[in-house]
Amino acid sequence: MNLLLNRASAWMDIDSYIPYQGKVALHNKTARTALVRIPSWVRLDEVRSFVRENSADPPPSGRYLVFPELKPGDEVRIEFPLREHEDEYTIHGRKFLVSFRGSTVIDIQPRDTGFSSPHATRITTLYPIYQRERFRSDRAPMRTVARFVPDGLIPLTY
Repeated sequence: MNLLLNRASAWMDIDSYIPYQGKVALHNKTARTALVRIPSWVRLDEVRSFVRENSADPPPSGRYLVFPELKPGDEVRIEFPLREHEDEYTIHGRKFLVSFRGSTVIDIQPRDTGFSSPHATRITTLYPIYQRERFRSDRAPMRTVARFVPDGLIPLTY
């Protein structure tokens, strides 16, 4: 698993709580081994892992954690601190302060609507982007959805 995003597959379903919480749950269906890439903004020594609700110490392989000997129905949970940080960027000669929670942009300052450039569109001057205060919550909004996983792949034909 390379990206900590919600998704379903024939092998495993992934529930990601990012950017609200530093938590990802893998619901195993048929996989025997899982390799999970930990993002570069997370310190590996701060990651806590659980398999079947028991604390686990998976061996690392670079930025990946290796979870061997999984069985159908196993749940793997990975938790880590989710910190906010700010970086300064200069765009078209103007400085912006960008706030991140993990790798998600949650705010950009200054937020005035007077910004214009040859590349700006009417949308960017009328609709201020990245006003994501809701991501500062420490609880992910949960909802139940139906997931579809096809029985097989459709072959490409040319």
